[in-house]
Amino acid sequence: YYTGEPAVTLKAEGKGHVLYYGAAFTEAAACVCIELSGQTSPAAGLLDLPDDVELAIRQQPDSGGAYWFLLNYADREQAVNVRGDFLDLLTEKPLSGTLMLPPYGAAVLGH
Repeated sequence: YYTGEPAVTLKAEGKGHVLYYGAAFTEAAACVCIELSGQTSPAAGLLDLPDDVELAIRQQPDSGGAYWFLLNYADREQAVNVRGDFLDLLTEKPLSGTLMLPPYGAAVLGH
């Protein structure tokens, strides 16, 4: 019954906008929705993340500090290029250059 109807629409609402999506959700569809919404990755310009590495960020509301969790889902070591000012919270050492995540490994960064 969707014949002739748009699958994605963008509507101005108040001071922002709303993205309506009415189709099967895939990774490709998520990328299009993110692009249409004008959102960028918080890691843009700070970390180069391989496809098998997930980034989850937890913000501290009071201090504004953040914990950046990197999770390697691959069965092989992954290189994450770091260009921002981070502290490796597991080793308590400043981090720059390349962070090597072991297979199925994790890192917690302070930023």
